[in-house]
Amino acid sequence: MHIDFLNVGQGDCTLVTPPSGDLLLIDCADSTVAVAHLQRIRQATRRTLGTVIVSHSDLDHCGGVIAVLEDTLRHRALPVTVYADIDRHKNIPKTWRNLIAFLERNYPAKLRVRTVSETPAVVCEDSSATPAWSVKIVHPDHVQRLSLASQERLAPNPLSYVVEVTLGSTSVLVAGDAHAKALIDASTGPVSVLRAPHHGAHLSGLSDMYNALEPSAAVVSVGTNNRHEHPHADHIMAARAAGCAIACTQLTPRCCLSPLDVRAEFLPRYKRYDVLQTRHARRNNREVPCAGTVFVTLRANGCEIEPDPLAHKMWVESMLGDRALCVRPQASQGPPKSPPPIVPPEPEPVLPGLDYGATSDESGTTRSASI
Repeated sequence: MHIDFLNVGQGDCTLVTPPSGDLLLIDCADSTVAVAHLQRIRQATRRTLGTVIVSHSDLDHCGGVIAVLEDTLRHRALPVTVYADIDRHKNIPKTWRNLIAFLERNYPAKLRVRTVSETPAVVCEDSSATPAWSVKIVHPDHVQRLSLASQERLAPNPLSYVVEVTLGSTSVLVAGDAHAKALIDASTGPVSVLRAPHHGAHLSGLSDMYNALEPSAAVVSVGTNNRHEHPHADHIMAARAAGCAIACTQLTPRCCLSPLDVRAEFLPRYKRYDVLQTRHARRNNREVPCAGTVFVTLRANGCEIEPDPLAHKMWVESMLGDRALCVRPQASQGPPKSPPPIVPPEPEPVLPGLDYGATSDESGTTRSASI
C-alpha cells in the first residue's frame, strides 16, 4: 500500500494506492503535479482515480480538484466518488463555490458526492485481505460539523476532514488543517506517519498531540515562499521532543535565510522523479525542494519512507548545518541568523608601565542535535 505526499508547494495533495481497487486522492493544491503523477501510475498499472476526498474549502487544499476530476473523467468510464462538505456557508470562497457547481453539474452521471454523517466513515476497505486495509474519515462527524458551523466567523480549519489509512497494524494519519485536539480525539492509537496538521503551523496542544499519536515521522507539506511563516519552530520542536523525525516538502527561510542560494544543490536530488519536477521546471519558479515528494510504503507491521528520514536529516545537516529546524539545537527556536560582520577592534591606548602581549580569539564549535 502506497501513500505519496506530493510536493505541491504551500498546500496539500496526497495520493493513496491501495492493495487493490482504484486510486484515492486527498486534497489537491496543484493539479499539474497531481495529473502528472496520476498519469505515471495509470500508464504503469492501468489503475485510475476512483475517489477524491476534499478536506475543506481552503484554496491550498481544493484549488486543483476540478482540473484533476476533469482529467480523470476523460480516462475513466465509471463515476468518481467525491467526499466534500457541500453546504453553502457564509463567506464561502469562490473556488469552493466553483467546485460545488462543478459537482452539481456532473452529479450523478459522472460524480457521486458524499458527505460524512458519522465517524469513522469507511471510504474503502478490504477486511478479508491479509493483511486487512482501510481508508476512513475519522473527523468531523455530522454533529461536530453542525456544532462548529454554528459558531460565528468560523474558519474552515476546524471542519477539516482527517483521514486515517491503515494496513494491518500500521497506520498513517492525514491531518488536513485540523486542530491538535481533534487529532487526539479522532485517532484510535499510535500512528506510524503523520501528515503534520496545517503545514506545521503553531497550534495549541502540539506536545500532547505528538506524545499521544507517537508518529515515527511527520511530513510537513509547505511552500518555500509561503506568507504564513510555516513551519513554525514550536511545531517542529514539539515533534522532535516526542522522538518524531521531520520531512518538509520544501525548504523555507525558517531553515535557510535565502533558499534560492542553495536551490542548485537541492534540485539534483530529485532527478529520479522527473515527472514530479513539473512544478520546479516552471519558468520563474522560486521554490526549493527539501524532502520533495515523500513516498510511504505501508507493510503489515511497519512502513518504509523515501527519502529515509535519518539519511535526509544527515544530508540537510551537511548542507545547512544546524540552521535547519530539523537539526537545530532544541534550546534555540529563533530564526537562523547570519554571522555577524567581522569588525576589527579599535586599538586600545597604551599606558606607560603596562605590557601589552598578543592575544588570540577562541573559535566557537557547532553542535547538532539528534532526533
